[in-house]
Amino acid sequence: RINLSIDSNIFKSKKIKQNIITCMPRKLKEDFHLLKFFINQAMPKKWKLITLTNMSNKEIANKLSSSKIFLSFSNFEGLGLPPIEAAFSGNKVIGYAGEGGNDYFNKPIFEKISKGDILNFSIKILKNIKSFDKAWNVQKDVSKSRKKLIKKYSLKNEKNSIRKILFHISSLYKSTN
Repeated sequence: RINLSIDSNIFKSKKIKQNIITCMPRKLKEDFHLLKFFINQAMPKKWKLITLTNMSNKEIANKLSSSKIFLSFSNFEGLGLPPIEAAFSGNKVIGYAGEGGNDYFNKPIFEKISKGDILNFSIKILKNIKSFDKAWNVQKDVSKSRKKLIKKYSLKNEKNSIRKILFHISSLYKSTN
């Protein structure tokens, strides 16, 4: 198992966040359009929904660091990086975990929605908008969870996982000779 890394110097939280919800819905556009239809009816005017498309990594990191909520549209991929990057950037992440996301999609940072459950997805978003505390991303349990996530997806852990797999491969090669 190889552990990927995310640069916490690029994906980091700003102290002052805006009333922005971000997402990358390119894989599940139908779900996104249905969700948008539902939440636009009830979302307060002071909140904006921004899709992160056709942007550089730096632009995406900047938008994520300013937003409060990220909507995850992970499908069946192994490990969806955008939800982790959003969490590194101080976002509450709501949505689909995909398959790889099951390893990290835990409260208090993540709220998992069953794939296709647009009604519950909408309700969770609106509930979080109403109760969003300005200091959410510095609360003790959130802060602790973010630190654990940053450590898990660090460059050091990625290098260690690659070393382990290379050692395992070399030991298999040696045992066959």
